[in-house]
Amino acid sequence: MRPTVISHMIMSLDGRLLPQRWDTGTGERQVGFIERLYETAASRLEGDAWMVGRKTMKGFFPEREPSIETPASSASERVVFHGDRRDRGLAIIMDPSGRHEYDSPYLDEDHLLIVLSTSVDDAYLDRLRRVGVSYTFAGPDGRDIDAALDSLGDDFGVSRLLLEGGGILNGAFLAAKAIDEVSTLVFPVIDGLADIPSIYNHRGEVARFPHALAALTLASHEVLDQGVVWLRYCVNKHAEAKA
Repeated sequence: MRPTVISHMIMSLDGRLLPQRWDTGTGERQVGFIERLYETAASRLEGDAWMVGRKTMKGFFPEREPSIETPASSASERVVFHGDRRDRGLAIIMDPSGRHEYDSPYLDEDHLLIVLSTSVDDAYLDRLRRVGVSYTFAGPDGRDIDAALDSLGDDFGVSRLLLEGGGILNGAFLAAKAIDEVSTLVFPVIDGLADIPSIYNHRGEVARFPHALAALTLASHEVLDQGVVWLRYCVNKHAEAKA
């Protein structure tokens, strides 16, 4: 059974990412406070796994150039691999081409699970197995969100998945109508700079993507420290959004 997907993000009042740019008007950066607030809220959502895109984790792990060789194994022979999880939560990275390299199966307290394309090279899969990193697949291009979610639920027992960005990954889930709940922390600052990424960045044609999650029902709202507002919504997937 596929997991419930909760999009959990923190943003400026104008919907931007990059909290390292924010302050409270005093010139004091708020990154430490923001991280603590975000993680505290995340713990209250009771997820058993969290997911980010490859670019969000850039800098945490060394990168490689993906092989262009044809895999020795066919896509139909690809099977999921369960590493040394030890009853830990899951830190899931969507990395279709397998660009990150790992020297441990863990990220802080969580076990690493990588979502790949079925065309990733065999040598890379062998390295993941030797390190003990779990992996699964999301179709030939690594972007089949339905396939990924089915595997997370059926193969790894994930029941509540926190989707934590970046904006491109969130936008892909949005377009696939794969988000069940929305959890957004609004930090009291306006970024205002053009081209700063927003928390949802789907790269599609406007005509084919009219407000994909227009039907939201407010579940709760809460004022936290320093004027941060926490908004939670349920997605009404059966309602038809009006154009």
